[in-house]
Amino acid sequence: MKLNLSALLFALGVYLVWFLPWLLPVGALLLALLILLFSLKRPVLLPLSFFLVGLCWGIVQSRQMAINQLPASWTAQDVLVTGRVSSIPQDRGISQRFEFLVDELSPLSIGEISSNPKKLLVSWYQLDQMVRPGDIYQFELRLRRPRGLSNFDQFDYRRWLLAQGIHATGYVRDAQYLRADRDLSDSVNLYRLERQAAINEQGYKHARLIVALGLGLKEQILPEDWQLFLQTGVIHLMVISGLHIGFAALLGFKVFSLVLKPLLAFGWLRNQAHIPWFGSVLFATAYAALAGWSLPTVRALIMLSILALSRILQINWSGWTLISVALAVVALLQPLAVLQDSFWLSFGAVSVLIVALSGRPDKNYLHASVRTQWMLLMGFGGILLCLDKPLYPGGFLANLLAVPFTGFALVPVILIALFLMPLSESMSVVLLRWADGMLDLLLQFLQRVAEIPLPEIYPVFASGLMPVLICFCGFLYIAVPVKYVRICLAFILLPLLFGVEEERSEFSILVFDVGQGTALLIEQPGYRLLYDSGPAFSSNFNAGADIILPHLLRSPGSINTLVISHDDNDHAGGFLALKQQIVIDHVLVGGQKSFDRAAGLERDFCRT
Repeated sequence: MKLNLSALLFALGVYLVWFLPWLLPVGALLLALLILLFSLKRPVLLPLSFFLVGLCWGIVQSRQMAINQLPASWTAQDVLVTGRVSSIPQDRGISQRFEFLVDELSPLSIGEISSNPKKLLVSWYQLDQMVRPGDIYQFELRLRRPRGLSNFDQFDYRRWLLAQGIHATGYVRDAQYLRADRDLSDSVNLYRLERQAAINEQGYKHARLIVALGLGLKEQILPEDWQLFLQTGVIHLMVISGLHIGFAALLGFKVFSLVLKPLLAFGWLRNQAHIPWFGSVLFATAYAALAGWSLPTVRALIMLSILALSRILQINWSGWTLISVALAVVALLQPLAVLQDSFWLSFGAVSVLIVALSGRPDKNYLHASVRTQWMLLMGFGGILLCLDKPLYPGGFLANLLAVPFTGFALVPVILIALFLMPLSESMSVVLLRWADGMLDLLLQFLQRVAEIPLPEIYPVFASGLMPVLICFCGFLYIAVPVKYVRICLAFILLPLLFGVEEERSEFSILVFDVGQGTALLIEQPGYRLLYDSGPAFSSNFNAGADIILPHLLRSPGSINTLVISHDDNDHAGGFLALKQQIVIDHVLVGGQKSFDRAAGLERDFCRT
């Protein structure tokens, strides 16, 4: 039985569990084990055995997650928790947020807890005393089960929490610092914090992006930066992802190859072709540590390690075998990774590249770059639409220059500067100034691309089968090298990309789930009225930009009337974000602050 098929079946068994509408009972695990023992004795059922092993592993992991979840009866209850801060705190403007590993947990009001939460996401509404990784605290916490907002085709916060292994969220009501007890990961996080402070002190123009690219700390990136990166399709370049791990691996491979050349020339070392692969894994591991071992970087490191191992052992695995084995290893080590969009994006991108480039070498670098970006646009676009993400054709132009510039110039300079910082601060400063200048050039280029009037394609499909069909046609386009077949597929893809909208009713009301607050959209043919704009949760997330706007952009047109009932944050918090990004014809306000914020628009006070 082929290795790639075995690996795929194992991964399928693990990941299938997370998409079932119910939690499989222990009896299902026992039944799967019995069938597994039976299938091992019959070669014809061997594929089934790999699937069943994966299914058993998925059931064990899902049940463990369920056991660790905070019980529903404990929601909004106070508990006394002792444990360790395990992440760098995020400054969210009005609070700091961090991961907290539980050592002891006891109730303050009701009986014994029936579950065993181990990892919490905690908010502390004070910024005077920032926690540090490895700090041991005793907190009085108000906890709740992982939950999100229930809006169509938008970011699922609850699923994100589960993918991160978070068992409960909560906020601090009382705190007592006990001591510091730091392990290796805490020491790495402290090093990252120190490097961040050192970079910020130098006053670089784009320090926030240097920190994001070098240390994986992206909280300082401005909303307008995110909007620019989104419009130009380069978000994957501006935060550390699997692509950056590949850049670091390439740098390590080249550095070790250069070091080996004089040793081979003088005869001090025999031809050791595998040593540069150790260098690539070493550099990639160091970069993943600097990024805080985020799930995408660990996933990329797994894929790279499998590739390096196959080359060191001189195993001639195909691209499909490599990605299949990587998928199985990720399923074993990160079974919850399938709940993240980044999982589908990373494996989808690698699959597109394997299909597009296998057996088609191209010695012309420019032609190869253009073809690669074009194939990614055609083959990867359907994956984005399947995940309810917009497709920006301008990303083709932006990535054509931004990818090699970031990979071969910007990231290596930042990495070398960070590695030199403890050894030679002056040299590190020089390199970081170069990086700051390169970021200035890159942002200017992205601004020019964003000004090109290209269409933005939003997933407005009447059926869930439509994006699947786009994926299928896109993969056929990149897989079939026949020119005339590609022309036919392009004519099929073009109308599909713009979607088929469902017939709109004469009158509709949509109530957005914005947590505590209100946002309600009334639509008639040619007219839209939005009543309230929901809250601003933090400087990085507000209902206007992140909940309401994505829905409005799926169909063209302005907001004819916006009503802001009063100035409280839970009703007016998203107003400014909407004002900046969509045309508003008329505003009715019930408070002076909102009236002032509506300057430049046609505005009136609400009247009784």
